[in-house]
Amino acid sequence: MTILHHTNSICFTNSGLYLISDEEMIARGTFLPFLESALAVGLRLIQLRVKHLSEVELKALGREVRRLTRAHKALFILNDRPELAVELDADGVHVGQDDLSPTEARKIIGTERILGLSTHNREQILAAQNEPVDYIGVGPVFPTTTKLNASPVTGLELLTWAAEHSRLPQVAIGGISFENIDQVLTTGCKNAAVISAISRTENPVVQLQKFQEKFTDARREHGV
Repeated sequence: MTILHHTNSICFTNSGLYLISDEEMIARGTFLPFLESALAVGLRLIQLRVKHLSEVELKALGREVRRLTRAHKALFILNDRPELAVELDADGVHVGQDDLSPTEARKIIGTERILGLSTHNREQILAAQNEPVDYIGVGPVFPTTTKLNASPVTGLELLTWAAEHSRLPQVAIGGISFENIDQVLTTGCKNAAVISAISRTENPVVQLQKFQEKFTDARREHGV
């Protein structure tokens, strides 16, 4: 992924894999060891998305994620919580359509951090072009079981449209699997968020590397 911040030219490049934390892994206590191994094999970005921890537990987990990502020079994005992102010194925050507005989130995190916004239709994608955000999530592209009350499935058509009409980098999200990642990358979208297709496999680190190879192949074949 390449993110060019509109005010201070933060530039960060990775293979296009946008990994989101898995709550089942967190509950089992296997998330941090997995994250450390994933970072060691080249993961460049993790979004911490947790709904079922206490504030104390979330802050403790966030501090560990910050420590590990900093050690590996990777990005740490926090979901939903601009104030906590600042407290944890995260690299950015991701907000949804029903969360704090991008303008308010930007006021809290300042100009030095990355801000992402979820979008689910053409109108939201167009509106995002005038918001102080650095990238948009587009989806859910496919049916997903890892997010309750997800928006209606958008399919590949919206992703293709976003790649053609958005000045902002796009991250495909929702039901992304090893079996459909090739379809996602042929839309022109360069980045994809993955959760269970990596975390709920027999060997998540090996599966992560397979996804990374997909992005490398796409760049070579399609200029993605």
